[in-house]
Amino acid sequence: MIFKNLDLKDTKQFRGETILDLAEPTLIIDTQSRKFKVTRLFLVNEHYVMRPDLISFAVYGSPDYVDIILKANQISNPFTIDIGDILLIIDKDLAQGFYKKPKKPKTEIDQTKSLFLNPERASKKDIARIKSLQKIADRKSNGASQVKPTNLKRPGEDTFTFAGGNIKIADYKSNKKIAETFNKTRQNKLK
Repeated sequence: MIFKNLDLKDTKQFRGETILDLAEPTLIIDTQSRKFKVTRLFLVNEHYVMRPDLISFAVYGSPDYVDIILKANQISNPFTIDIGDILLIIDKDLAQGFYKKPKKPKTEIDQTKSLFLNPERASKKDIARIKSLQKIADRKSNGASQVKPTNLKRPGEDTFTFAGGNIKIADYKSNKKIAETFNKTRQNKLK
């Protein structure tokens, strides 16, 4: 199976490794375009449940057009394809015009991305809000030692790790800390 939209993705360096930049869109289906031509409708039966590769083979003669079927039907999770679903099958040759090589990011886009890649950066508004929350937490006996919004990494947390060629999303350690604090507070109240 070939995913042309993955072949168009750029790579970038992250923590000394070359990774695929999955955030950049490379297949954008424009339903208002002349290139968007529905050639038929496809009714999913038990043979095609969760199998966009088989659907692609049935309608296009090749499993290599899964990405077009998924994007044209706005399906982000192929495991949701179920019996009775009716899928739009668009002209695969015209759909080739929807593939785009990502443009090099503009400065503003880079700055926005850096907020996610470098969580130490935050807007002035976020910093002021964090300082205000920290003051409140400092006044409480069980207040947090360090207040941060949930989208920012805490000391000792990794956003993800690489192991054996796989990416593992890190556990959210703050939830464990909240549970520990809750249990301690509850035990103290019971005494």
